[in-house]
Amino acid sequence: MSRRDILIVALIVSIIAHIAVMIWARPKVMTSVARGLARVRRQVNTVQRENPPEGDLTEMSLMEDEEAKKDAPEINEEELLKLSALSALNHIPLEDNAQLSAPEPSEISREVENYKIIEAPNVFDTAPIIVSPGKNEEVAEKVVFEAPEFTPAAVPPKLEIEMDTDVAAAPEDIAPDFDAVEDMPHSEQDEPEKLVKDKMAEFTPSTAVLDSVNETVVEAEKAAVKDLIDSYDAKEITDVVKMSTSKQFKDGYTYFKVTVAPNEDLPIVSKDIVVLIDTSPSVGRDRLSSVKDAIKRLLVNGTNTGDRFNIVAFSDKFQYAFNSWQECNTVSFDRADRWIDSRVLHGWTDVFGVIKSVLTLPRDPKRPLIALVVTDGDANKGVHETAQILSKFSSLNDGLISVYMYGVKASANKELIDVLTRGNRGESMIYREGFFKDRAFAGSDIDKFANRFKMPVISDLRVVFASDTQAEAYPALLRNLYRGTTVDIIGRVKGEPQEIAFSLKGLSGEQAYESFIKIPLSGAAPGKKIDAEFAAELEIERKTHK
Repeated sequence: MSRRDILIVALIVSIIAHIAVMIWARPKVMTSVARGLARVRRQVNTVQRENPPEGDLTEMSLMEDEEAKKDAPEINEEELLKLSALSALNHIPLEDNAQLSAPEPSEISREVENYKIIEAPNVFDTAPIIVSPGKNEEVAEKVVFEAPEFTPAAVPPKLEIEMDTDVAAAPEDIAPDFDAVEDMPHSEQDEPEKLVKDKMAEFTPSTAVLDSVNETVVEAEKAAVKDLIDSYDAKEITDVVKMSTSKQFKDGYTYFKVTVAPNEDLPIVSKDIVVLIDTSPSVGRDRLSSVKDAIKRLLVNGTNTGDRFNIVAFSDKFQYAFNSWQECNTVSFDRADRWIDSRVLHGWTDVFGVIKSVLTLPRDPKRPLIALVVTDGDANKGVHETAQILSKFSSLNDGLISVYMYGVKASANKELIDVLTRGNRGESMIYREGFFKDRAFAGSDIDKFANRFKMPVISDLRVVFASDTQAEAYPALLRNLYRGTTVDIIGRVKGEPQEIAFSLKGLSGEQAYESFIKIPLSGAAPGKKIDAEFAAELEIERKTHK
């Protein structure tokens, strides 16, 4: 064989060897390329795949038949980076069979773990907004998403997406997720309780006397008292009072009387007291002189540290001694004494006008307000019919002010004095002249009478019977509880029930008390004339709350 033949054979062998090496190495080279692209894909995509594909990338063959090439076009690294970046921004994992090319603009409406994703027009400039739909509520609105033109410089090496959860930017028809309340901080869960206190904080009682009765102010004062009584932190009233029960069966009804007495260790509550002095000529000079001395003593002996007072002189008109509540001290007492001494008899008697005027005095919900009216009860000016006075004033007052009345002579209008006070959380007393008690001592019993309301411990008492008890009970407005006194709840129920049940609540300063009480009637003591007491209370209720 010639030298030339040997070179030709060697060249042919070399070509064959190169072809063989290329055939052998090709799968390994392509596998390495696929692995490198897979690493790029994992670095850019920030969302893990929830369902990893079966098999391994090393088993991929990119040189399949032509049909496979149509389903999976040749991998382009730049396009893979683009698709991965867009996927990361929208929290969408790449599916194994996803086309490795940028998506065409399309409408996208998705829910991810019950959250609606609203894409901004340019996801690279504005982060998406997540809005929580209401529980069991579908979000029907679709938001158009337009994929921006891909710019390699806009894709950082590491993407950090901050989601804006401002619900205010959500569509108005999307309800908030109320289940999220369970995850609220404790302070936010207590919002209803906080609102109660804030509402109380909004009411600031005045100290100044109003020029006239303002019913809007009166209603605001009533609401402030009710808000305080209905406080969420009320204590058990059964811990601070004692109760005893008696009963009487008559005419198919069980009549009962529940007597409530305060514990001796209950603290005394600071009160406001206004004394109204009748200076009409029908009272008489001797009686007025005695009343003046009694009122001076009352201010010193009938008040406690922390109490406030005012004085009113009335006939057919009324005049206050002070324009605002006065602290109980020697300076204010001296000023009050001089003012009292200067009062003289004149005019007529407008009982309704003067009693109504007490509503010009501001009521602090934490302080019981007590009005003591000293009069002969002869109404001859203004609204002077007893029935009108009773119903008009009682309806307007509605228990806001406790009214006590002292009659200076036996001929005083007993019905007016007795019914008006008992229908407005108070009591009455009438001075009766005798052999040793003439008109010159008409005010002598005021001191003793004032002791009944000197030391309040629980004010604004309210009782509500359970509906299934079917009891009828009075008075509708219970008197305040004072140290050394009791309050009676008198009622009846048809048949002979085993027990009665009711809610009792009241105030001790700013502390609310309330209990739901069940009293077995089987162990109640036998009572007498409870039916007559019930009839009397029912008549008072009819006259004062028509």
